[in-house]
Amino acid sequence: MEPASLIIDVNKPYNLRYTVLFHGWLNLPPFEWDSENNLLRRVEDIDSDFSVLLEIKQKNSRRIQIMISDKDRISQLDKARLRGRINRMLNYEKDLNPLKRLAEKNREQKIIDYLDAGGGYPLRGATLFEDVVKTLFTCNASWPFTVKMTTELCRRYGAKISSSNIWGFPDFGDVPRDPQIQIGYRKKYLNNILEGYDKLKSVSETNSGYDLIRSEIQNINGLGPYSTSHIMILLGDYSRIPIDREVASYHKIEYSKKNINKIQSCYEKKWSDWAYAGYKINRITNKKNWIG
Repeated sequence: MEPASLIIDVNKPYNLRYTVLFHGWLNLPPFEWDSENNLLRRVEDIDSDFSVLLEIKQKNSRRIQIMISDKDRISQLDKARLRGRINRMLNYEKDLNPLKRLAEKNREQKIIDYLDAGGGYPLRGATLFEDVVKTLFTCNASWPFTVKMTTELCRRYGAKISSSNIWGFPDFGDVPRDPQIQIGYRKKYLNNILEGYDKLKSVSETNSGYDLIRSEIQNINGLGPYSTSHIMILLGDYSRIPIDREVASYHKIEYSKKNINKIQSCYEKKWSDWAYAGYKINRITNKKNWIG
């Protein structure tokens, strides 16, 4: 059966390629990026025995096309759920006008041009659970090991369709306590995420503010300052930079608590609540980005 098409209209300039290349999620399953054709692929689970392949591409600066295999088999309820997941992945709803005004104040023309061209929206997982688990897998691990852990989790507990050699990322309810995957000491912390995720998801879906969400993330043992800042960015809070050794190396300083505070303070002074955006987009526009 030929895949059907879903069109998403965005009410402002949006650049799919910029979103995909923003950070390392494009290199982690189930995402696959065809750079030659500017096509993003992944598998999404519809129910226990039915999954679809998504192929996402740009039609124009305000329109995204999603080809969905076997779309006619999907119920109206599942279509709405699937669209919600796609919207979350593409992450185009964040208002970046305050960031643009700061860039104008700071006379950062490259950043202004990048935002005007539809950049500034990090690619996200289809669910918060996906973003939290992937963030855990980036901690104290080489990038190849992060890819390996994510791949094993998808192949062990994610959905697969016969027409594709990629697996979907498992939903929260698909991963059992004490999952049978080789992720080292992180298994204990993954179990903590599984135990605390329901409450975190509930808090994140309220209008309680970023402080409460951040506190709930920190209540999950194993998600420290780096993980908390990274997850918060994917929830729309750009105020903190998730600083690791790679970020310290980019600034040509030793990775230490003192220097973490120094880097953060430097960007906060210039970019206020947009410290991460100021840091990250500066790297992108100067062609010094790191995405794994």
